[in-house]
Amino acid sequence: MSKRIVNCEQISQELAQSVSAQKYDDPEAKIYSRAVKMIELGADLDEVMRECEIPQAEAELLMTLHFKQK
Repeated sequence: MSKRIVNCEQISQELAQSVSAQKYDDPEAKIYSRAVKMIELGADLDEVMRECEIPQAEAELLMTLHFKQK
C-alpha cells in the first residue's frame, strides 16, 4: 500500500511539473510575460502595446494590476 502512495505522489509531482512547463511554452503567455517585464522596467502604455502587439485594454489591465500590487 505504501508503495502505491509513493508512486502516486511521484506521478502527481511529475504532472505538476509538466503543467508548469507547458505554461511557459504557450506563445501568448510569453507575450504577456514580456509585457509585465517591460512594465516593471518602467515602459509606458504605448511602448508596451507597440512592442508586445497587444490591445490597449490588455496593456492597461496589466499596468493596473502591476501598480495595484505595489
